[in-house]
Amino acid sequence: MQNADPDSLFNHYRSLIQLRNQSDALRVGDWIPVKTKPNKIVAFVRHTDNEKLLVIINPSEDTIDEYGLNLDSGPFESQAGAKLIFGDGPIVDPTINENGGFSDYRPLESLPPQSTFIFDLTP
Repeated sequence: MQNADPDSLFNHYRSLIQLRNQSDALRVGDWIPVKTKPNKIVAFVRHTDNEKLLVIINPSEDTIDEYGLNLDSGPFESQAGAKLIFGDGPIVDPTINENGGFSDYRPLESLPPQSTFIFDLTP
C-alpha cells in the first residue's frame, strides 16, 4: 500500500498538497520562471508580499551535480537566507543582486533523481 510507505508517490503528493494549503505564495502568489542550466531541471519562484519561495524540481532519472539557477530580477531582498521547507540536505544561502534576483545559485550540492525542493527565501 502506498499509504503505508512514507517514500511513496502518494505520500509525496500528499505532503506537497499540505504545504500548498499552508502557503499563500503557493496558492495565490505571483509566479516567476527561473532560468536553469541544465534544462533538465525546472525552477520557479512563487511570492506574495509576505512570502518568497523558490521551487526546484529534478524530474529526470539522473542526479544533477552541475547546475545553476539564474533570475535576473526578482522579489528578494539582500538579506534573504534560505530555509528548506520541502526536501532534505545542507543548503547554501543565495547572493541577491541589486535587482532582487540571483546568478548561478546552487542551494544544494546536488539534486537527486525525481526530486522536489522548496526553499523559503523570505528575510
